[in-house]
Amino acid sequence: MLRMVQAGATPVTWLTVLLEWQCDWAREETAGAVSEIAKAHGAFGMGITYARAMGIGRTSK
Repeated sequence: MLRMVQAGATPVTWLTVLLEWQCDWAREETAGAVSEIAKAHGAFGMGITYARAMGIGRTSK
């Protein structure tokens, strides 16, 4: 890992990668699955639950 950092790489966690892939919580076709993965395995599952309860990331239809 140190050699990669010395070469200019920026280490990230799997959770960072997952959230980068999701990118926009308005993408409803994947938001539910990504949310469930993050809640089950991630450190900020409560944050997702709170954001959803407050309507953050939901699109109006």
